[in-house]
Amino acid sequence: MFQKIHDISQEFFTARVYPGDTAPRHRPVAATSARDVCNVAAIEMGDHNGIHIDAARRLNHYGVKLVGCESQSVAPVSAPAPVHIELLGHEVVILEGLSLDGVADGEYFLCAAPLLFGGLSGAPCRVLLLE
Repeated sequence: MFQKIHDISQEFFTARVYPGDTAPRHRPVAATSARDVCNVAAIEMGDHNGIHIDAARRLNHYGVKLVGCESQSVAPVSAPAPVHIELLGHEVVILEGLSLDGVADGEYFLCAAPLLFGGLSGAPCRVLLLE
Protein backbone atom coordinates (compact mmCIF):
# COMPACT_ATOMS: atom_id res chain seq x y z
CA MET A 1 0.00 0.00 0.00
CA PHE A 2 1.11 3.61 -0.44
CA GLN A 3 3.32 5.00 2.32
CA LYS A 4 3.60 8.67 1.37
CA ILE A 5 1.61 11.26 -0.60
CA HIS A 6 3.34 14.07 -2.51
CA ASP A 7 1.05 16.97 -3.43
CA ILE A 8 2.65 18.37 -6.59
CA SER A 9 -0.04 20.99 -7.14
CA GLN A 10 0.62 24.72 -7.17
CA GLU A 11 -1.36 27.06 -4.93
CA PHE A 12 -3.96 28.28 -7.39
CA PHE A 13 -3.96 32.06 -6.90
CA THR A 14 -0.16 32.39 -6.74
CA ALA A 15 0.61 29.86 -9.50
CA ARG A 16 2.56 30.85 -12.58
CA VAL A 17 0.37 32.04 -15.46
CA TYR A 18 1.08 31.34 -19.12
CA PRO A 19 1.67 34.59 -21.06
CA GLY A 20 -1.65 35.95 -22.29
CA ASP A 21 -3.82 33.83 -19.98
CA THR A 22 -6.12 35.40 -17.41
CA ALA A 23 -4.54 35.38 -13.94
CA PRO A 24 -6.87 33.78 -11.39
CA ARG A 25 -8.48 36.11 -8.88
CA HIS A 26 -11.30 36.07 -6.41
CA ARG A 27 -13.61 38.61 -4.84
CA PRO A 28 -15.94 38.32 -1.88
CA VAL A 29 -19.66 37.98 -2.60
CA ALA A 30 -20.76 37.41 1.00
CA ALA A 31 -18.88 37.62 4.29
CA THR A 32 -19.64 36.68 7.86
CA SER A 33 -17.86 39.90 8.87
CA ALA A 34 -20.70 41.72 7.04
CA ARG A 35 -23.22 39.58 8.94
CA ASP A 36 -23.88 37.26 6.01
CA VAL A 37 -24.59 33.61 6.86
CA CYS A 38 -21.31 32.41 5.32
CA ASN A 39 -18.28 33.47 3.31
CA VAL A 40 -18.70 33.16 -0.46
CA ALA A 41 -16.23 34.17 -3.16
CA ALA A 42 -16.56 34.54 -6.92
CA ILE A 43 -13.58 33.17 -8.87
CA GLU A 44 -12.36 34.36 -12.28
CA MET A 45 -9.75 32.35 -14.15
CA GLY A 46 -8.64 30.95 -17.46
CA ASP A 47 -9.27 27.25 -18.04
CA HIS A 48 -5.50 26.64 -18.23
CA ASN A 49 -4.50 28.17 -14.86
CA GLY A 50 -2.50 26.29 -12.24
CA ILE A 51 -1.86 22.65 -12.96
CA HIS A 52 -4.18 21.62 -15.72
CA ILE A 53 -4.94 18.81 -18.08
CA ASP A 54 -5.23 19.83 -21.71
CA ALA A 55 -7.48 16.99 -22.75
CA ALA A 56 -8.83 14.08 -20.74
CA ARG A 57 -8.17 11.58 -23.50
CA ARG A 58 -6.45 8.25 -23.52
CA LEU A 59 -3.30 6.83 -24.84
CA ASN A 60 -0.68 5.72 -27.06
CA HIS A 61 1.96 7.39 -29.10
CA TYR A 62 4.90 5.02 -28.87
CA GLY A 63 3.55 3.82 -25.55
CA VAL A 64 3.46 7.34 -24.06
CA LYS A 65 0.15 8.01 -22.35
CA LEU A 66 0.92 11.23 -20.49
CA VAL A 67 3.45 14.05 -20.67
CA GLY A 68 3.98 16.26 -17.63
CA CYS A 69 6.10 19.35 -17.07
CA GLU A 70 6.76 22.00 -14.43
CA SER A 71 6.36 24.89 -16.88
CA GLN A 72 2.94 26.21 -17.86
CA SER A 73 3.28 24.63 -21.31
CA VAL A 74 5.04 21.63 -22.83
CA ALA A 75 5.73 23.84 -25.85
CA PRO A 76 7.78 26.98 -26.35
CA VAL A 77 5.88 30.25 -25.87
CA SER A 78 6.89 31.31 -29.38
CA ALA A 79 5.15 28.33 -31.03
CA PRO A 80 2.79 26.45 -28.67
CA ALA A 81 0.42 24.94 -31.24
CA PRO A 82 2.55 22.32 -33.06
CA VAL A 83 3.58 20.44 -29.89
CA HIS A 84 0.04 20.43 -28.50
CA ILE A 85 -1.44 19.34 -31.85
CA GLU A 86 1.07 16.50 -32.17
CA LEU A 87 0.57 15.17 -28.63
CA LEU A 88 -3.21 15.59 -28.48
CA GLY A 89 -3.52 14.20 -32.02
CA HIS A 90 -2.02 10.98 -30.67
CA GLU A 91 -4.27 11.10 -27.60
CA VAL A 92 -1.41 11.85 -25.20
CA VAL A 93 -2.66 13.58 -22.05
CA ILE A 94 -0.76 16.79 -21.23
CA LEU A 95 -0.28 17.73 -17.57
CA GLU A 96 1.31 21.19 -17.25
CA GLY A 97 2.37 23.35 -14.31
CA LEU A 98 3.60 20.66 -11.90
CA SER A 99 5.59 21.49 -8.76
CA LEU A 100 8.12 18.70 -8.28
CA ASP A 101 10.38 20.37 -5.70
CA GLY A 102 11.40 17.86 -3.07
CA VAL A 103 10.18 14.80 -5.00
CA ALA A 104 12.93 12.26 -5.68
CA ASP A 105 13.18 10.33 -8.94
CA GLY A 106 11.33 7.06 -8.69
CA GLU A 107 8.17 5.17 -9.44
CA TYR A 108 4.90 6.65 -8.19
CA PHE A 109 1.19 6.24 -8.74
CA LEU A 110 -0.12 9.49 -10.27
CA CYS A 111 -3.56 10.81 -9.38
CA ALA A 112 -4.64 13.91 -11.36
CA ALA A 113 -8.26 14.88 -10.84
CA PRO A 114 -9.43 17.74 -13.09
CA LEU A 115 -12.44 19.82 -12.15
CA LEU A 116 -15.45 18.76 -14.19
CA PHE A 117 -15.83 21.77 -16.52
CA GLY A 118 -17.84 20.56 -19.51
CA GLY A 119 -17.06 21.99 -22.93
CA LEU A 120 -13.64 23.48 -22.09
CA SER A 121 -10.26 22.53 -23.52
CA GLY A 122 -8.56 22.33 -20.13
CA ALA A 123 -9.30 22.21 -16.44
CA PRO A 124 -7.38 22.89 -13.22
CA CYS A 125 -6.66 19.77 -11.21
CA ARG A 126 -5.19 18.58 -7.93
CA VAL A 127 -2.23 16.28 -8.58
CA LEU A 128 -0.84 13.74 -6.14
CA LEU A 129 2.01 11.26 -6.39
CA LEU A 130 1.50 8.21 -4.21
CA GLU A 131 4.67 6.49 -3.09
